[in-house]
Amino acid sequence: MDFEKGQLVKSKAGRDKGEYFLIYDIVDDKNVLIVDGKIRRLEKPKLKKKIHLSKVNKKSNILDTIDKNDIQSQNKKIKREIDSLIQE
Repeated sequence: MDFEKGQLVKSKAGRDKGEYFLIYDIVDDKNVLIVDGKIRRLEKPKLKKKIHLSKVNKKSNILDTIDKNDIQSQNKKIKREIDSLIQE
């Protein structure tokens, strides 16, 4: 499973099972950092094992345009982006 930054994923295990996230960063060959703009925000992304995620064939470039100075509005953008990717 080759995950990419900005990839839309769905959690298969844990408390967040069934929730959608964007991959914020790839930590190593087994773990990634994920964000959703609601509970898992840019300030505190969640470390998640790749085996606990299922890949959705949709990708967003929104994480490339993140403004670190205005994190609050960036979290809202991520939340809206995930919602629009799910609706497609």
